[in-house]
Amino acid sequence: MSAYRQRYSPRPPAVRAAAARRQVGERPSPSSRTVADVTGTARAISFLGGAWIVVIALTPIMRFASVTIDSRISLVVLVLAAVSVLAGRVGRPFGGPLWIIAAVLVLIAGVVAGGQSNALASIRVGIEFAAIIGTVPYVLRHFAMTERNWLRNAVVGFLAVQTISAGAGILQLWLGLDFWGFAANQGRANGLSGHPNVLGIMSTIAFLVLAHILRGSKGRTAFAVILALVVNAGALLATGSLSNMLALATGAAVLLIASRSTIRTILLTTVGAVLLVPLLGVFGVSISSLTDGVESRIDVVSGQTGSQGSLEIRQQTWMSAWERIQVDPLLGAGLDSTNQAVYGTTVVHNYLLHYWYQGGMSMLVFAVIITLILVALVGRALIRGREAPQAAVITAIVTFAFTSAFYDQQHYWIPLLVAVAASGPRLSGSHTGLHGRAAPHRARSQPNRPVEDEGTP
Repeated sequence: MSAYRQRYSPRPPAVRAAAARRQVGERPSPSSRTVADVTGTARAISFLGGAWIVVIALTPIMRFASVTIDSRISLVVLVLAAVSVLAGRVGRPFGGPLWIIAAVLVLIAGVVAGGQSNALASIRVGIEFAAIIGTVPYVLRHFAMTERNWLRNAVVGFLAVQTISAGAGILQLWLGLDFWGFAANQGRANGLSGHPNVLGIMSTIAFLVLAHILRGSKGRTAFAVILALVVNAGALLATGSLSNMLALATGAAVLLIASRSTIRTILLTTVGAVLLVPLLGVFGVSISSLTDGVESRIDVVSGQTGSQGSLEIRQQTWMSAWERIQVDPLLGAGLDSTNQAVYGTTVVHNYLLHYWYQGGMSMLVFAVIITLILVALVGRALIRGREAPQAAVITAIVTFAFTSAFYDQQHYWIPLLVAVAASGPRLSGSHTGLHGRAAPHRARSQPNRPVEDEGTP
């Protein structure tokens, strides 16, 4: 009778084997896992998973909230990460132990570099930043792997909040409105992000993800996606951020290549961009009111306004940081804000130089490790033609980091770490969050096929 049940059981052999391993407490090694092992255990969203969804959704307005509500709001993420780790909610992200190594390097930099500034402040920054790097990738990977629809809900929440912020930015520039003390800043929209550059990168991330979602959308969903695309594109123009426009260009190129887009898709995208102009006119928005900010920003960056150009200022920060690095390439100036300004009150607008200048050799190695992980993820996506939105978002953020004050800000790191956590196999029902599709059907029809391990780059 038992042989009959084993032969005609509705569960595939690999699922029965995985259940047997769980009963005896045996955990299969990553290299021996099968699709059935992975797809058999998806569960509903937990309280901690829901809390992380809220954090990710509010990321576009995190800086705004820290100014208008409480500057200590970033501690919420640290506490949530600590509770998640203590509860055992950890997975294995792409890069594996390299994230732990990177976190240790941040801790070392906080202690060593602090001798040249405020030692306690530098150590505090090091501990908080190391906690983010050493825990959040593992925690987010766990929820992306194990909880049904978690990633989809997190992405939808992020897009909804960001689109509202983008709409506020357009209204700031178009109607001169003020939201809780935030208005347009020298002709550049802030939205609800707290700064034009933050609104710009959030609009860029939203645009790339929405562009990918649009490919599989129909009916009302497609209309909503197109509307959100228009709003975020308008907000990006309203920020006048040339760095983010460059980030969008590089991210879009990766998105098209990794998604194996055809000439037809590219042509439709171009036509859609052209039709965007009269569509904005229907809603009473003049495209010139948005592009004026870009044109004036070009004048400011190039120095045509008569004052020192923004590009020249950034070049000065690079040169000043390099000069100080040559004086002390090993220890750094301290991770805190005491010596962060290198040219007047301006910090270094390049993440490699920024980390090296403030954290010495330890932070430079940290930056190199993180860069290698991200480059490996993007390279894998381009070669294999999958995980296009993740690769596009990573590319855009790294491009932005090369010309911005990217450092330890949670509103920059959380979207980046979500993209990392979303890379790799997921459980059945733990939808990608991009189309609402479950795991590919072929995974269910081939239960004994080995699942690729996330591994290290």
